[in-house]
Amino acid sequence: MDTQTGRYKELISHHSNWLYVRTYTDVASGTNRYKRPQFNAMMEACKRGEINLILTKSVSRFARNTVDALEALNTLKLLDVDVYFEVENLWLQQQTSMFSLSLFAAVAQEESVIRSENIKWGIHAGFRLGTSKLADRVCYGYQKNEHGELCIHPEHAAVVQKIFRLYLDGHSLSGISKELSACGISSPTGKEHWTPKSIDKLLSNEKYAGNVLLQKTCITDYWNHRQDKNTGELPQFFYENNHPGIIDLSAFEAVQQEKKRRSKMTQNSQGKNVRKSNRFSSGNTLSGKIVCGMCGRHYRRITTHGGDVIWCCAGRVEKINHKCTARTLTQKTIAEELTRQINIVDLHLDFLPQVVEQILVEDEHLHVILREIDAEKKSELLHLQDHWLCRHFLDGDKRAGEILVCLHQPLLKKRLWFLQRASFLTREEIEDLEQTVWLRAFSQMKSYGSQYRFWTWVKQIVRSVFNQTMKQKKKHLPATIYAEPYFQSSALSHNIDGWISDEYVNFLLAVLTDWEYKIVTRYLLAGDTQRSLAKEMGLSKSRISQIYLEALEKMKKKVLMK
Repeated sequence: MDTQTGRYKELISHHSNWLYVRTYTDVASGTNRYKRPQFNAMMEACKRGEINLILTKSVSRFARNTVDALEALNTLKLLDVDVYFEVENLWLQQQTSMFSLSLFAAVAQEESVIRSENIKWGIHAGFRLGTSKLADRVCYGYQKNEHGELCIHPEHAAVVQKIFRLYLDGHSLSGISKELSACGISSPTGKEHWTPKSIDKLLSNEKYAGNVLLQKTCITDYWNHRQDKNTGELPQFFYENNHPGIIDLSAFEAVQQEKKRRSKMTQNSQGKNVRKSNRFSSGNTLSGKIVCGMCGRHYRRITTHGGDVIWCCAGRVEKINHKCTARTLTQKTIAEELTRQINIVDLHLDFLPQVVEQILVEDEHLHVILREIDAEKKSELLHLQDHWLCRHFLDGDKRAGEILVCLHQPLLKKRLWFLQRASFLTREEIEDLEQTVWLRAFSQMKSYGSQYRFWTWVKQIVRSVFNQTMKQKKKHLPATIYAEPYFQSSALSHNIDGWISDEYVNFLLAVLTDWEYKIVTRYLLAGDTQRSLAKEMGLSKSRISQIYLEALEKMKKKVLMK
């Protein structure tokens, strides 16, 4: 290309009345003018009067579509722009040139068609013989080894397996996209976010099962070069076990069946594609769960111009012969009814659908059918509810804080009751301790990272506040020897009333080793955490906890011996 450009620049320099403007080059096919940006830019420059002479190698270089070539040449002739075709030795502005140029353009078009057909024949021959290099085209999750063969890319293959697993677990395409973005996994093109369409294509790619299907698309119109899905126009070629698979064949087929089940479209008796009356729901929204009791179709979520969310039966929304007359529901009505029937806070609408199997709308009533949830799933959902309530409280919703107190107050009172029995705190002091716990919990809410249940975090605050209270009363250590098991169990068999002197505390500490003494005094008296002690002493947190419990056991034996 550079050689040809240099040659024409040299030719222009030999003519004193010629001035070089620029070179216009298109690397794509010349059979479609709309896919030739440089050619179109040249025509626009001619219309602006910037060019009055065009030099080209031949008619086939100018255009390989007869209609486009003649239209462009007529336009240039009207603009008084001359074109010189070097191979044919023709000038556009000559009187007899248009007829000759029309013949050459037709020949160039036919040559292009024949060349295209020859290329297609060669590609199809490679498909039939199994030698096509297209079978080893790299996609996400694979790379090529030194022999040019497909091999697995370990890091990307783990992402592919994760996507297939999430889809089979019931996640939607958008849900998988959010999960990958949350994990910081970049898309195949290096972007921060995955699009649902790219995930859908990945789930449909048979290469991940070790197979290859060639000629999925075909070009039905030679002139527009548009690729359409091959629905039988050309034969397809399937290579089985072409390369190592990332996904088991059974899992891949299960995903295809799941995609078919989730599809919104189906075929009627006439073979036409129609929309399903019901739709898939990933469980993260109420879509697909609200069923009309009159026509059996699902309700659809609609956002009004004012921003309000309403739910209408699909039989009312779609243009069908028999229009359904079921009532329209508002989001607020659904939330209030769910809250009333299953006693879950209406603040957390994302939590509600995960425990609801179906909502049947009949006249003026909503019948809620709940899912069967195991203990592990219930704990996970309660954890999710705690997280949402804390977030609402931090956003300024005081009612969320009130709900948190109502949910966890019984657990806190039970814990404080055991601590009162194990220590010498009065009822008034226990009430003050309870208020201190809640005040500290809400004042330090931002430090609650939602990695565990909110009650687990409150128990840590109870331990800290109790230890500080006992330390102030100088009964900290003897009482803690018996109170500590209440953080693990609810049994108490000894009364330690009266053991409050410093001498007795020293008497108990005397039975400990150096490490036990350091851990007990630093943890109980100085307020250090087990994590900070583990880091300082070079031990694991579990080992620190073990030494601490063994030390308490030693001191308890010392008490019983006395």
